Amino acid sequence: MAKARQETMELQTHYAAQVVADLERVAQEQKRVSTEITTLQDRLRSLDLDRAVLEDLRTSLAVEPSRVASGATATRARPKKATGNAGKKRNTTPAKAPANRPSLVDLIRGHLASQPQPRSTAEITDALTAAHPERTIKSTVVRTTVESLVARGLVERRKRGAAVFYTTVKSTPR
Repeated sequence: MAKARQETMELQTHYAAQVVADLERVAQEQKRVSTEITTLQDRLRSLDLDRAVLEDLRTSLAVEPSRVASGATATRARPKKATGNAGKKRNTTPAKAPANRPSLVDLIRGHLASQPQPRSTAEITDALTAAHPERTIKSTVVRTTVESLVARGLVERRKRGAAVFYTTVKSTPR
């Protein structure tokens, strides 16, 4: 009977060690998968912001997918969601911009880089509108563009109470 008890104890010890090893393996796998999920969620948020910026830019430029200039990649037309603006006529005249005109991203990054203090989206919009009166620059597009830059790590966001301010990320040599 003592031998049976000893074998039972050895078997329990063996199973306990196996369970501990399996629990550690599962915990490591959970951590790995959780890290992957977090990375993918961050990437998805970044893509969502990029898409919102591009859609806002398309809207502000009044460019419809069917009016994309030849030689450019056209996106498939998606069915439009029903909105309260059903009877209103939209301005569908594409904006005529010079080919060498800097992008809004470049303008925002350049403006923030030239500022010693963080700036709000309203301040950025006002400065860019004053510097580029030939362009129509909407604060919603600036805000979306700046948030896209934050998501890509090119701009930092700082909150002061309810206000949000932005500044460029100081690049480090590689």
